[in-house]
Amino acid sequence: MFALEKAAGDTSKSLYDRNRAVYDLLRYGVKVKPDISENTETVWLIDWKRPERNHFAIAEEVTVSAADAKAHTKRPDVVMYVNGIALGVLELKRSTISLAQGIRQNLDNQNLELAKKPVRCLEYIVVHELVHLLERHHNDTFTALMNKFLPQWKLRRNELNAAPLAHEMWSY
Repeated sequence: MFALEKAAGDTSKSLYDRNRAVYDLLRYGVKVKPDISENTETVWLIDWKRPERNHFAIAEEVTVSAADAKAHTKRPDVVMYVNGIALGVLELKRSTISLAQGIRQNLDNQNLELAKKPVRCLEYIVVHELVHLLERHHNDTFTALMNKFLPQWKLRRNELNAAPLAHEMWSY
């Protein structure tokens, strides 16, 4: 975790270079030398070959402290974790508001609509985004990876797309 925090916090590099360094550690592992007399080993922060061995979690309204005095504390609607590492945040807005209002709300972290969706739909979103770390485009490779890691992904995607935008409209 030290290497990950070091790469993310290296202010001598541009934001792009820091993000690339974090991506490389997540994707290709952290090289460590357990002892002076031992060979270098790779510690995998995420098990890409056996995703079922990872631990997934989703939390709502997590307060993220500002990195420096110029930044603002954030409170995203949903934070997605893999093995305790925050890999993504989600902010969704109602389609009935203007783009400007949506951007304003997004910046203020006001909306919780996605966090109220069924966990199986959120799992689909997490797996979908993680597969994008392996394959950038929605192509045959992407589909094959989705089929491998979450065989029911199409059902969950359809359920998510068919769900009401606002939780208040649901009937149980």
